[in-house]
Amino acid sequence: MPGRGTFFALDKQRLPEFVERLPELGVVYVQARTDCGGAGKLCELTPVYIDYESHTLCSPAVGLMVSLDECKGVNATSNGEAGSAMCGFDFEFESRPCGLSIYALPLVSDMDCYTSLIDQFFGRPLDREDLDEWREGYSPANYHCDNCEKAGLYRAKYPERHPVCEIFQGLIENQTRVFSRLMSAHSDLSISLQPENIVIDSGIVSVIGNDSSVLALHMHNLHALVIKRKTVDGSDVSAIGIYNSLGTKGLEFLVEDPALVEGWSHICELAKTRDLS
Repeated sequence: MPGRGTFFALDKQRLPEFVERLPELGVVYVQARTDCGGAGKLCELTPVYIDYESHTLCSPAVGLMVSLDECKGVNATSNGEAGSAMCGFDFEFESRPCGLSIYALPLVSDMDCYTSLIDQFFGRPLDREDLDEWREGYSPANYHCDNCEKAGLYRAKYPERHPVCEIFQGLIENQTRVFSRLMSAHSDLSISLQPENIVIDSGIVSVIGNDSSVLALHMHNLHALVIKRKTVDGSDVSAIGIYNSLGTKGLEFLVEDPALVEGWSHICELAKTRDLS
């Protein structure tokens, strides 16, 4: 295998064949990202297949769908970028940092299979500079107006003041399981986790589950929360939708207790009063 931090590009014509081989990796870490945040979990991509009618990569047991029409390319890291213990495949899309990554982990994944997939499906090595230049072409311009940008900078500077932190802290204290869905035009990933800890760093609020699952909230782009009751599979639940400043929902959280809506709404009202004082 080439040295640490070497990158490779997949021939897109071989994408279906490559996808069919992914279950051979065994346990992997799947991470999906939108401008509002991200979600990740350990899982096995079994089964995984391509729905040729909708042009999507599907793994129903994992709760994963990926639009192949939206995919601009797949890049691989040979042995962990910048000294990381993980290496993986990055599905690249129009609006970076939106994307999907499938990481192979040395202690639980089949690393011989990972090396074999690179050898069989990926072309010549890429310099990091070449990869960054290619990605730059898919990095969108700032879509925030001046007022939204100002509010976003405030949220990123003081994430602990946002009601979402208090809401998740309450879920941690009460050991409440959260069902989350990250959604976008490029990918859709569902995870279930019992929050155990909150980590705040550089404007990102990460909710850590007790099983290595993670929800990450990009506070700069977290423009609005919509809290409501909804019915899922015949049962009432409490739901939080997270939206960017364009009104696009990027994340949704569900809890199997419809009574939580009132308390969450009260937390948000108190936060408004605090910000206005």
